[in-house]
Amino acid sequence: MKHHPVGYSIVDHAGEIFRSAGYRDLAKKLSLSPEELQIHVVEELKAVVAEQRDEELRDYKQIIGVRALTRATEKLVKKDAA
Repeated sequence: MKHHPVGYSIVDHAGEIFRSAGYRDLAKKLSLSPEELQIHVVEELKAVVAEQRDEELRDYKQIIGVRALTRATEKLVKKDAA
């Protein structure tokens, strides 16, 4: 399952990168055609997006887990006090 922020598109983002000032210069500096550099950039962009998604998911799970434990503990303590 793919998860990206609302409105985020790898295709659109890649297009922005490829249209950016200096992109063709970078390709030339690396002795690559713009198309060859594009292949590498898209591959890395996908990897970075996946890493970011995984990091956000880990953080989310940790936050939600702590909240669930806290609420359960509070309810049990209130129940025992009653």
